[in-house]
Amino acid sequence: MAALPSSPAPAPEETVANSLLSHRVFDRQIRLWGVESQRRLLSSHVLLVGLTSIHVELAKNLALSGVRVSVCDSRLVGEVDFSFNFLVNRDAEGQRVATVSLAGLREMAPFVVFEEVAESEFQRLLASLREQDTGAKTQQSTGDQDAGHAVQFVQRFAAISVASEFYPLSSLAPLDALCRRLNVALCSCHCSGTLGFGFLDFHQHTFRVPAPKAQTSQAAGGKATATNGEEESRPHHVMREISFPSLDDMLHCSLGNADRKVDPAIFIYLTLEKWRADKDAKGENEQENGTLSRLLPLPRYDIHPEDEEFAEFAQQLLRHEGGPAAAACEQSPTLLKTLPMMWGCQYTVTAAVVGGILAQELRKYITKEQEPIPNCLVFNSETSTAAVASLPPPGVSVSALKTAV
Repeated sequence: MAALPSSPAPAPEETVANSLLSHRVFDRQIRLWGVESQRRLLSSHVLLVGLTSIHVELAKNLALSGVRVSVCDSRLVGEVDFSFNFLVNRDAEGQRVATVSLAGLREMAPFVVFEEVAESEFQRLLASLREQDTGAKTQQSTGDQDAGHAVQFVQRFAAISVASEFYPLSSLAPLDALCRRLNVALCSCHCSGTLGFGFLDFHQHTFRVPAPKAQTSQAAGGKATATNGEEESRPHHVMREISFPSLDDMLHCSLGNADRKVDPAIFIYLTLEKWRADKDAKGENEQENGTLSRLLPLPRYDIHPEDEEFAEFAQQLLRHEGGPAAAACEQSPTLLKTLPMMWGCQYTVTAAVVGGILAQELRKYITKEQEPIPNCLVFNSETSTAAVASLPPPGVSVSALKTAV
């Protein structure tokens, strides 16, 4: 198998960052968030698995911020990619998505390092973690070797973002557990037509925020004003810490305990994710070479029998959960019917918003500036509404999500 193309071996990260800063390559970005934040961005490395519409937007935003990006997608460019992937040219049909997308990124941000990661390597990582999680290993030496490979792979990155169109949320829980242990951020995103979803796990995250005015005055020696206004205008900051729930906790929390202000679309999305995961576990979805079929669907406008099956499943489950989850059935009856029809369909308007928000949050994580949003994000382009939620809500213990019978 031919070696994957990659950028030339980079100089030490600190040297590269200093060189770019000294030549004022990122002068505009520095004016936005400062020299030290830009230095952290230039020294960071993010992996994007699956070049969906959201990830294309995310890659663009990270690249223009100076973040080193690796992409992982072994699919071949097809007609559906031309509808959203502005990094590929029309003559790229039949070539590997990751390879041709990297060319577009290099043209867009020539001073940033980009690489391609073989998808077989990522799949080996997931398989290894899944076997460790289920205790299926019978040969200790092989298990230790795979565990070492998993740690080495994940430690290369400051953050990993996985497209759940290809790798469902339920399959990423072991990876999230490893990322939490190694202090690597994990994100996941999914575009379903007019509805986009994002998940964030920044584990124990420390960040800097402006100090309250009283604290600022105290730090300035109790002076209300200062000579030439220098003390008054000097920024003062305090460090805060926030704890993110794990992906496993989010997937198994009781939706009925959520805040009543949570957007109903989040409940319906997670219910469909669970329904499809249950079908995958039973082997009811199409399989290809031992993995889920990885073709992005085209939009459809007719109702299939499984759409009605999901609607019935969702109504039973959400009503069983009670509280705001039960109210979601009454508040969003149309979404219950249409979300299965839009599932996995790429829509550039949705992707632009969700990809932009995820890029913003990853910049916050890397620079340790500003408070991040909660772990769940949804954007509905039909209502032009982006909403966030913390699942499970703070202070609520996790309970198994049970299917209503």
